[in-house]
Amino acid sequence: MSFTGISWYVTPGGSPSGNGSAQRPWDISTALGHPAEMEPGDVVWLGGGVYHLEAPLECNLFGEEGKPIEVWGMPEQEPAVLQFADGRPHGVHIAGAYATYQDFEIRCSSTARWSDTTGSVGDPRGIGILSEAGPGVKLVRLRVRDFGTSLFESQPQGIEISGCIFSGSYWDAPDRSHGPGLYVRNSLGAPRKRIENNVIFEHGRQGLQGFGSTPFAEMDVVGNFFFNNGIADDGFHRNFMFGNASDDHRNVVFEDNTAYFPAGPSLGHEYNQLGGDGGSHGLTFRRNWLAHEGRAALQINRSDGEVVEDNRIVGGVEYTSFDGTISLTGTAFEARFPLNEYYRDGNRPTVAWSRVRRDASLPGHWRREGMAYLGIVNWQGLSSVEVDLSELEAEGGLDTGAALRIWPVQQPGAAVSMLYTGSPVMFPMTGWTPDFPAGRDAQRTLPSTFPELGVFCLEWKTGGEAWNREPKRVPDPGIGLPAPAAWAVRHSAWRQPDLQMRDELLAQRRAAWRAQKLGRAV
Repeated sequence: MSFTGISWYVTPGGSPSGNGSAQRPWDISTALGHPAEMEPGDVVWLGGGVYHLEAPLECNLFGEEGKPIEVWGMPEQEPAVLQFADGRPHGVHIAGAYATYQDFEIRCSSTARWSDTTGSVGDPRGIGILSEAGPGVKLVRLRVRDFGTSLFESQPQGIEISGCIFSGSYWDAPDRSHGPGLYVRNSLGAPRKRIENNVIFEHGRQGLQGFGSTPFAEMDVVGNFFFNNGIADDGFHRNFMFGNASDDHRNVVFEDNTAYFPAGPSLGHEYNQLGGDGGSHGLTFRRNWLAHEGRAALQINRSDGEVVEDNRIVGGVEYTSFDGTISLTGTAFEARFPLNEYYRDGNRPTVAWSRVRRDASLPGHWRREGMAYLGIVNWQGLSSVEVDLSELEAEGGLDTGAALRIWPVQQPGAAVSMLYTGSPVMFPMTGWTPDFPAGRDAQRTLPSTFPELGVFCLEWKTGGEAWNREPKRVPDPGIGLPAPAAWAVRHSAWRQPDLQMRDELLAQRRAAWRAQKLGRAV
């Protein structure tokens, strides 16, 4: 892959009077506000360290289809952390189009977890990411934590959210607990949106919630890990749900997701709800694992045209047809949808469930490493569980002898390291101390997951050339030649019918001119 843009640099100590070079970096507000010098295909590098932000960060980057502007946390430095002392009304506001944001953290350090005002307007912490962008926006490997809501997405065009960790967003009020993880929507007939390979846990209410007032349609929810959503005062709620009075919840796909609540008495509205007052049409629910022992696991409400198969379900199940003539629970549900594994009434699995979800975007053009999330439901409560990672050898470039770093998503500051030998790996399920959400009273213990559930991030180096923070360009065919010869070579290249080559040459010339004008090296 070749890139025609240039690199821009940002540091916590950068300045709006800088020029975006490594020697004179910008501040983050200037860089993400799309300065006039920036063009589609450019790359913005966020240097490591904490960016202390006192106001919302406005992101107005406009790339083009096939030439997005990319914003990266700088590899091989300490993490870039966007820290908001007060996240109200939101931390990061994404407008623009065709832009990718990846590999940095967004968090709120406020200690406020209570509001005297009822309803969502009383949010004392704000929204982590508010996305109202156009098409082509991607959120990749971000960590968003400790807001009132992790992500509120009302983007009218398709969005991709992949490899992110969302956690700890909630507040309490006199009416109830508040704070979903991802609050999203999509209209019928709009471009599909995709939420894939994320970890979503410990929010005030739902982990993933379809928009309360508009449809949740044309959505792919694939390979995510949900657990313990509902840590505020009125108990567990739903790991995921969609449904309201709209009749346009159509063509939704839930595949390969894992959802967990610890065994024990019900504490709140604990089930996963698909459909609602408005119903659901054309739902595909396949290969999901629901571990909700002693609780309701799945409600499919007012549904028609559904496919429910190859799932593992521990807990209660309910179904109603769209016309209301069919209402099923328990064994009647199982008879209607026989192609699933069901466990209820104290009948629990006897072996651990483990699922690996690899980040398919790595290794990439600037990060020569692999990454995957691993979820383990340790039904026997063992102190360690053996997991075969051979699928990562075939798909993700995990080579024998690679250094493997493993850390739990609840405690990112802790890790174990080992050399991968090709044999199954023993994952420790005890000895971890999960982090507390910012502002939570340390006396209010969080619902335990270990040793029964562990969700881990796996990272390893891959082969290939080292990362290069400067974009790679197709060489100018006239470089190094005397002027007449260079002209002839370039003229010949321009005469060729290969439109892609002509576009590359044009972009190369524009980038060289722009770099020279800015006093930057090409």
